[in-house]
Amino acid sequence: MTKRIFALLLCAATLLSTLVGCAEKDEDYKGQYITTYLTDAVYDLDPARAYNNEALANVVGLMFDTLFKLDEKGKVKKSLVKEYKIEENEAAGEYTMKLYLKATNWSDGTAVSANDIVFAWKRLLEVDVNYEAAALLFDIKNARAAKEGDASIDDVGIYPAEQQMLEINFEGPIDYDQFMLNLTSLALAPLRDDIVSKSDDWAKKPGTMVCSGPFKLGRINMTDPELSFNRYQDPTATYID
Repeated sequence: MTKRIFALLLCAATLLSTLVGCAEKDEDYKGQYITTYLTDAVYDLDPARAYNNEALANVVGLMFDTLFKLDEKGKVKKSLVKEYKIEENEAAGEYTMKLYLKATNWSDGTAVSANDIVFAWKRLLEVDVNYEAAALLFDIKNARAAKEGDASIDDVGIYPAEQQMLEINFEGPIDYDQFMLNLTSLALAPLRDDIVSKSDDWAKKPGTMVCSGPFKLGRINMTDPELSFNRYQDPTATYID
């Protein structure tokens, strides 16, 4: 196992990944397959790393759904979110957005919940991690302070009011359209605490990943960059399934 992970981390020439469609049909139906090729270095398929990596985002975007998406005209539309409400109480200094989620499932059948959003966002805001996408959340009350170590992560203004409703409290009046645009980023896609916290390698192989998008990971082939220039050797260095 250690050898497989080591190869996945260091081989940076070409990633061949096969994505399997997640469909609710009869037991014999295995879904559709898409094979994708990447020429950039890919260390894992964590959505948080797709923020500034377009090649990775093209693959991860098939496996993880976001709260909002951009349509073909570049306009923000709802995706995992079914409905949202904005509430302002200037006298009390309270500015809130409530997101109501659609009834959707992870690839293992578990419901996507507001807790999954809270976990994914607080993960980005932890002091000891370096995720650039954390800045997308700085309009949220105490988000910047938590990232800078001046507030507890538990003080960040995001609360799972219900299983499928997330309440977001802001520092003050904000540009809500811009905030919803931020929520189209794959880096802010919901993640499962029980999956991510189980292993540092959760996003490196199909057996440890669950997905919220239309596809899940089927397999990964990594090729060694040194072998890729030698036509007489088998370029396949690692196969993970």
